[in-house]
Amino acid sequence: MKGEINISKEDVNSKDKKVVDMSNDYVFKKIFNTPEYIKAFYEAMFKETVDGVQIVEGTQLVSEDIYGKSPILDCLAILDDVVFHMEMQNKLTKDFIKRVLYCAFALVVRFVRKGSEYGDIGKARVVWIVDGAITKEDKIYVDKMENIWKLKQSLVGSELVEIYIIELPKLMKDKFKTYDIKDKFNQMVYMIKGKEEDENMEAIKQMNPIVEEITKTVRRLTEDEMTQIEMWRQEECERAGIEKIGI
Repeated sequence: MKGEINISKEDVNSKDKKVVDMSNDYVFKKIFNTPEYIKAFYEAMFKETVDGVQIVEGTQLVSEDIYGKSPILDCLAILDDVVFHMEMQNKLTKDFIKRVLYCAFALVVRFVRKGSEYGDIGKARVVWIVDGAITKEDKIYVDKMENIWKLKQSLVGSELVEIYIIELPKLMKDKFKTYDIKDKFNQMVYMIKGKEEDENMEAIKQMNPIVEEITKTVRRLTEDEMTQIEMWRQEECERAGIEKIGI
């Protein structure tokens, strides 16, 4: 069901304050649409150094097509010459892998410049962070890479597009028993759901100044009135069975 629920300041003032973390869609966007933070995540994941970062404003990929699909992305940036899309997904819905592919292909189409040659199409990297586990049926479409999944290139159809899926619960459950806590990528992923008082988070913040900085930003967002309004609005929409606007 589509629709909207409005929450006023007065409504929020009468409710208990919600403690936020980055797995919340609104907070995730606030954090990773910041150039230094999305750059830090990208460099940690791909072990590459980035010089230029441009956050892409207006993340609707295409106007509605004949099927009524109009994807709106969480975070989109151009890092040097790579188009980079990050998405936070709290619920894995039916045909998840097909949704991932649809958005990746629409992303490539959006960045084909008018008058350019097809040979000029650049590289795109897509990362879906999911607060859940992909199904056994979907695992036939992916390859295991340490603690993440990568869609098979035969399914994607081009070396120009790389698509990765990170399962948050698996990583959080392991509590870094099998993953290196000193690895910056593991630190950045753990930070998304890690609680400040968690001993792993304390260790990570001491090792990684950018994690400490992001944690402070999330703490400020907890006190932010607009964040609280959005958190309560999302909860009311879920209770009413109203879909979020986006992918």
